[in-house]
Amino acid sequence: MKRRIMELVAFILFVGSLGYIMGTFGNLQLDYISMGQAVIQSGIGLVVFALDTVLINCLGKEGEWL
Repeated sequence: MKRRIMELVAFILFVGSLGYIMGTFGNLQLDYISMGQAVIQSGIGLVVFALDTVLINCLGKEGEWL
């Protein structure tokens, strides 16, 4: 059960971070935000994406990390 919850959290973080990054660059293209705001927002999205990648890698090794 714990593993399934962690997989759901990893999936939600993955989809959410990709949507956040794509939304940031869409807003930048439409001139709704400045370049400085886009750099900060995309940096936040990439950090969440990286943390999700680590979580997915930990889930890939059954029982070794959790």
